Amino acid sequence: MEFAADGKELKSEEEMPFSGGGTSLDPQQNKRLIEIRSTFHPSYIPSLFIAEEKGPTEVTFHLKNEDHTICNPLREVLNRHPAVLHVGYTIPHPSERLVAFVLRVKDGFTCQEVMRDGFKVLMDIFGNLGEKFSEAVTKYKLDNGMQLDDEDMAPLELDSQRR
Repeated sequence: MEFAADGKELKSEEEMPFSGGGTSLDPQQNKRLIEIRSTFHPSYIPSLFIAEEKGPTEVTFHLKNEDHTICNPLREVLNRHPAVLHVGYTIPHPSERLVAFVLRVKDGFTCQEVMRDGFKVLMDIFGNLGEKFSEAVTKYKLDNGMQLDDEDMAPLELDSQRR
């Protein structure tokens, strides 16, 4: 059982809205995300939950099992959101795999919807980066007469669908 700073009992991970399997609207991609996620030891799976809520417009989220690698880009994306008044994060102690994310938004918005928007933008950015990387690897292999594997075929199929 885990407790927030104010002593309230936190919800179990199954009840938390941001933990779970895939995040894609595409069922095939969602299935793959869930499969990838299942290969990790449970203690390394990130989960996001509300640690302290000062109303719908100011929330402290705790993000478990993450560090600056995700939090800094997420902070940067959230800073660009038009509803955000303040966003910041801290890692209370380096030996704890926990990040405290503070988010304050304008009236008419909720922190949860703004945080969800931030993660969606981040997934788009990383998804595009992954596609471009795969395309570059495939092009390099083709240009240098190397053999393509199944994963190298996906960018070719995407490219043919775009035409």
